[in-house]
Amino acid sequence: MTNNKDCRSISFSRKLSSDRKSLRNVEPMLKEIKEMFSLNEELYYNLVITVTEAVNNAIIHGNKFDEKKFVNIHVECNGKLLIVTVKDEGSGFDLGKLESPLLPENLLKESGRGIFIIRKISDKVEFKFTDEGTELILYFKLNE
Repeated sequence: MTNNKDCRSISFSRKLSSDRKSLRNVEPMLKEIKEMFSLNEELYYNLVITVTEAVNNAIIHGNKFDEKKFVNIHVECNGKLLIVTVKDEGSGFDLGKLESPLLPENLLKESGRGIFIIRKISDKVEFKFTDEGTELILYFKLNE
């Protein structure tokens, strides 16, 4: 992955309402980030998939469509990594209870693949559970 602009110490934040219509704002926001940081197409599409999944999960499972709650997206670049944090205001979940979407009994389910997809595409994923909500932190390597 080659990125033309040096993106040391650059950050970008957005606040979205807990409405599925907010998902429409994710791709244009990421397009802006792509241009700002001169990201290549592969990284851009990986961001679109993972961040859309993360925001969707935050709206549905974290904030449970509560219009009084928000999803915060923060993107920062330190020159070597692009770090995306998606934070909801929900009560969290037990990572150990997530079922594999690859199990035969889960293959035809309509949901349950988001975290799996995010983990497969991102270089690193962290979860932080606090009293204020859940943070999903996605790391993407920037090759020089």
